[in-house]
Amino acid sequence: MYLNLHPFWSNVLTVMAGTILSQGIPMAVLLVLTRIVPAAEIGNFSLFLSAANISSILVAASLDKAIFSARTEKEISELLRLTIIAGCAIGLVIIITILIVQKLSISSVHQIIARYYASMVMYSLLLAFNRHSQAVLTYRSQFQLLNKTKLLIATPAALAQLVASLLGLGVSGFIYSTTLVSTVSTLMSWKLLSISWQQFFRETSLSSVKKTFFSNYRFTLFSLPAELISATSGQLPIFIIAVRFGSVSVAMYAMVLRVLSIPVGLLGSSVLTVFQDRAGQDYRDRGNCINVYLNTLKTLALLSFLPFLGLHLFGSDLVKLLLGEQWIFAGEYAEILAPMLFVAFISSPLSYVLFFSKRGQQLNLLCQLILSAIVWLVFSCAGDINSAILYYSIFGSIYYICYMFVSYHVASGVYSHQSL
Repeated sequence: MYLNLHPFWSNVLTVMAGTILSQGIPMAVLLVLTRIVPAAEIGNFSLFLSAANISSILVAASLDKAIFSARTEKEISELLRLTIIAGCAIGLVIIITILIVQKLSISSVHQIIARYYASMVMYSLLLAFNRHSQAVLTYRSQFQLLNKTKLLIATPAALAQLVASLLGLGVSGFIYSTTLVSTVSTLMSWKLLSISWQQFFRETSLSSVKKTFFSNYRFTLFSLPAELISATSGQLPIFIIAVRFGSVSVAMYAMVLRVLSIPVGLLGSSVLTVFQDRAGQDYRDRGNCINVYLNTLKTLALLSFLPFLGLHLFGSDLVKLLLGEQWIFAGEYAEILAPMLFVAFISSPLSYVLFFSKRGQQLNLLCQLILSAIVWLVFSCAGDINSAILYYSIFGSIYYICYMFVSYHVASGVYSHQSL
């Protein structure tokens, strides 16, 4: 069994190498930014990124998940065409909605979102399109090209943020430079898909778009709500903290997630990328993917136990060393959140199996609703930020353990007759 997994982990190492390259410069830039940019500005920029990440789920409409159920390259092209059209339409709806809310004063819109809503939607579109193109490369097992795509997207944006900070352009400089550079990077990375764009747009028609949508609407119907709720749950603390505790507290919390996202993403996203490919093949061919699921679970647990234990014991010292004295509270948050992040690190890549069947998607939606309720109650009811972080770590750990059992149940193939 383990011999059969050698190609799997070989691909993981390939993707990991690309992740190291694509995250190395952003990490170096981050270490500089924390020393020359006020925490409040980083907090406001983090709020912008959180809003864009949530919006990107909407404009992507979960169509990138449909890639792994495609049978031919023609289906992939049709899904890409649908993604572009649907994304632009949904992005326009988001802009109109924000303008109406502002005009009618239906509810308060945070000043960052109100001021930079056009850039937020544009950046959301770029994130969605990049997710789709990376899904295509993963589907084709073109991991070397996937590495180049990651490098094209991450590095120029990080350098643009550094230039903006050195020029003293503030939050506006961060937002506009990131959006502009990401647009150029996205257009360049799409060349790696080897698609004849002239033929691509020539074959675009309303009937073909409608046919593609109705063939894949279940992903939008079931996966989109779950993804949206999941993304909202992940970003909701930032919005609540911004309202209740201010932008500096937002910066401290967001910095924990951003710093950890680099080493965690190094292995987690690399495993997820290849796990999508291998688990999807096994589920389509055999009706279950339990073998690759269990071996991936064991490996993730073994590789991550000591690093997260170290984070729990020495997080404050580590953050102080990397980011400076003013970020000491971020280190304390990291220590408290370490147990939850450990379980989440293991369960999140494995949960992708929930997208392989209708019942799995329904279970995923239910799980995300539960997580949203936990996040909302914890951060809304806690008396102070430290208590909120502690309760989030406790209840979040319990949630992700249960989430892992749900994905294991689906991976065993009990719902394979409902596969999409």
